[in-house]
Amino acid sequence: MIDLKQQADLFYQNNPQQTTSRSLIRFLTEHYSRWSGRKRILEVGCGNKSLFESAFLQEEFEVLAIDSSLEAITTAKNNNNDSRIRYLTCAVEELESLDGFDLIVDSHLLHFCIKEDIRQLYLKKVRDMLNDDGLFFGESMVYNKGLEFSAPYYFNSSEYILYKHYEEEWVAQRAIMPVYDLEQNLLQYLKIQYFYIDSSSEFQLEHIVNSHVAAVKFICGKC
Repeated sequence: MIDLKQQADLFYQNNPQQTTSRSLIRFLTEHYSRWSGRKRILEVGCGNKSLFESAFLQEEFEVLAIDSSLEAITTAKNNNNDSRIRYLTCAVEELESLDGFDLIVDSHLLHFCIKEDIRQLYLKKVRDMLNDDGLFFGESMVYNKGLEFSAPYYFNSSEYILYKHYEEEWVAQRAIMPVYDLEQNLLQYLKIQYFYIDSSSEFQLEHIVNSHVAAVKFICGKC
């Protein structure tokens, strides 16, 4: 029997640039029985390398890995050695042309949906893109009391947005919502099957002060 944990660890030894996705691979590994055998997979927010590339080698599936960054997708295409993976430049607003997925994996895109209307649009489209028995896996940063950052970052705890000072402007970086808000966002469009607050999160953020960022790992199905 293939040791999936060992395979995941080996994947990250060979791909050290993917450390921010390490916990997602382990999450998929821990809940392998829930999604094993699902053939059509969408990975949203893949960056320059899919979570599935050179991982879960025993699985026969096709993965469409998408990201809004043309630069990231170009890099991914140029370095792709896994025939199961297809890369596409695609923003959240363009997802309406996609559907029929057995599994959708949020590769840390949700907390980059900073505006409420974009977040709602994204989750609605996830629901619409899933097959009736499809699953939505993901992991998102969540706010914990006392969260602070040092310059050039600033966390606005009233609106739950992390800003970075860049070229004399404060630029919104990501939304770090309270657990309850994240749960209610998901429940508006999906049925939660698994919801776990992981205080030992592997999110490594620069300039964080006297605190850490917890993560919620979730698995959802269609309502």
